[in-house]
Amino acid sequence: MSLCGSAEDLGRQQAEFILHNPTRANTSFLRRMKRAEREAGRSLYKALGVWNANLLAEAGSLAEALGVHVYSVLGTWTPSHRVERAGCTMLGVRGRDGCIAGRNFDLGFSGSDIRLIRCTPDSGIGSTGCGGWLGRYDGMNKAGLVAAMAVVEPPSRQQPEECSLPPSLVIRTLLDNARTTADAITVISDMGYWASVNYLLADAAGDVAIVESAPSRTSIRSSAGTVVATNHFQLAATARRDSLNRYDLALSEAGQHLTCALQMKQLLDQLGHPRLTRWQIVFMPSKKTLLFSGGYRASLLLMRV
Repeated sequence: MSLCGSAEDLGRQQAEFILHNPTRANTSFLRRMKRAEREAGRSLYKALGVWNANLLAEAGSLAEALGVHVYSVLGTWTPSHRVERAGCTMLGVRGRDGCIAGRNFDLGFSGSDIRLIRCTPDSGIGSTGCGGWLGRYDGMNKAGLVAAMAVVEPPSRQQPEECSLPPSLVIRTLLDNARTTADAITVISDMGYWASVNYLLADAAGDVAIVESAPSRTSIRSSAGTVVATNHFQLAATARRDSLNRYDLALSEAGQHLTCALQMKQLLDQLGHPRLTRWQIVFMPSKKTLLFSGGYRASLLLMRV
């Protein structure tokens, strides 16, 4: 789906699509808004006013076109008691000609649509990525910045810090405003904690990093070679065996055998799961190009950002 124009235009275009395409995911989104926590939406409204005014305007336009309050739209982004089985893997490899990045988005028992959204706002940086309305799970912008996220399963539930954003809205904020990995790290570090999550960052200059967002700390891992993240923090005392196995395989294979997009796709196929892999993306930041695959071992679609 392509969105273009002012922030208000982007919101109206999304509402029109939702109302004229009653898919299971769109219908579910409308139901969630009716029972969303208005107070939680009010808190996100304040946070977006600090971090992404354009996205706030887009959310307001979306709400108006759907005939609901903006707090109801934003309330759908608050934590859910339903925890889905995640198995995402992300990696970035830095070489002589820049870097290449890739990710598997793996999620169990999800009924959501796969939305590949191209966003070309009048104000802000255009981007292409996957996610839901307003938020993104990954993407690349026209400056060549790549941003992606993988949920980490914490030992206990932590309350979000004041004026922080859900990770998917963090990704959208980075794609809308940041141009380099360093810029993105600054935003994530300043924003504070919402949920335990790994962020993959890469840029057109070849800088790659993993940012680990945990309660009371933000850790940064960078390398002149390879960075990898799955669904645990690197120094976690305990982690799911499948998360550890994917981390070890990606780290051992990527640096030795990965020099092009096709090899990245082949590695993502090894790391994916026939029933859980929702999509795969290979990013080439220096070329402002990505290759999208809509499922496990599905063919690649080449796209210019």
